[in-house]
Amino acid sequence: MAEIHADIQKYEDAGLITQPTMTFAYKHVYGVCLYYPVCEKAELICKLMKRKTLSREIFPELEALGFDVKVVSDLVR
Repeated sequence: MAEIHADIQKYEDAGLITQPTMTFAYKHVYGVCLYYPVCEKAELICKLMKRKTLSREIFPELEALGFDVKVVSDLVR
């Protein structure tokens, strides 16, 4: 099992295996920072959660599921 883990780590270090990325943009609404989905995967997570936005508290759980969470600058709408 350790050999498999070492092989996977070698491929990750070489950039051949990457984590799926979710991108969110933030917007301050009435003093609350909300994160809007920017990419398709982020939109799907919001749809599964039946929400249009997420709070930052959910990001550690997304990262625990193997996603790389990116936040881009302020959302202009």
